[in-house]
Amino acid sequence: MAKSKILVIEDERKIAEIVRIYLNSAGYQVSVASDGISGLAQTETFSPGLIILDLMLPEWCNSQVRSSKNKRTLVPQIGNNREIHRSYPN
Repeated sequence: MAKSKILVIEDERKIAEIVRIYLNSAGYQVSVASDGISGLAQTETFSPGLIILDLMLPEWCNSQVRSSKNKRTLVPQIGNNREIHRSYPN
């Protein structure tokens, strides 16, 4: 059976590495991108089933990843209300 693929988009290297290690040990195939641009490119080449997106990436990177034309991927986001509100302005 093929491993489920998870893409982690996180600009802090230590955090990305910890998340990668835990997900790999849980049996997932993980790819890490350090910014929104490379993360967006990896959605096409890696074809993840789930994206873990750092809400605190620079705003333009976050909005580009979220508004990607790749509508096959649903991106659940977890964060505190202030972070989510900042990422999704009215």
